[in-house]
Amino acid sequence: MVISPTNRDVKRRWTAAWLGNLAVLACAVLACAVVAASCSDQNTVSAESNQPPITDASGQPVAAAGAPAKKITVAGDSISVGLGASLRKAVSPDVTLKVIGEEGTGLARPDDFNWPERLRTLARDFPPEVLLLSLSSNDAQDLADENGNQVVAYSQSEAWDLEYSNRLAESFDAFKDSGTTVLWVGHVRTQKDKVGLANRHIQQLAAQVASTRPWVVVQDLATLLGTGDQVAKDCLVADGLHLKTDCLDLAARALRDLPPIA
Repeated sequence: MVISPTNRDVKRRWTAAWLGNLAVLACAVLACAVVAASCSDQNTVSAESNQPPITDASGQPVAAAGAPAKKITVAGDSISVGLGASLRKAVSPDVTLKVIGEEGTGLARPDDFNWPERLRTLARDFPPEVLLLSLSSNDAQDLADENGNQVVAYSQSEAWDLEYSNRLAESFDAFKDSGTTVLWVGHVRTQKDKVGLANRHIQQLAAQVASTRPWVVVQDLATLLGTGDQVAKDCLVADGLHLKTDCLDLAARALRDLPPIA
């Protein structure tokens, strides 16, 4: 004998089927929503990646909002002060650039101004992303200690080279573990040979010291300005020592487009 289902049984079966269909429909809707969101995200990323870089009025790229600004510190003698002023005009406005150069200073007379000590303090307290160091035009002389006592006479060429190289190394090594890239910028040959030839020789010493220090990059004003080892007569002002503003501007623009500033 066949027992017919009661109305209650039919209702239960109909309800279960209805709930099952509803669950399938909900899953389908959820899957479509996920796919749509994924496509939207991809389109957004694609659109953002295709956006042209933001530039200032001179065409230089400007960091996006929220991006950390590059920090550059320029140190050295009066040549570095002029170069720093030109570099400030050349770089993007979002770059934080400070010039801490001191006229008449170098590595020869720490009793007058102690650059290695000053740089150690900078590396410890306010390490920049790039430290541009440019000096030598005041160093064609005897090397003294912090008390002003002579360490090596300028006439003792081999001993002078060794001591000066040690002072370069001390200056570079201040930033070894700071995350700072040191950018050494050598000086041109000036009108008077005592200073001009010393500048070119110190550039060679700096390149040698930097060769074993991967955090140091070497550049040269004589190379940037195309004067080489000849007197930079077209770039020198009347004193035969300092550089004309247009030459400093030219060098600054070149440095802007080269690592580690670029």
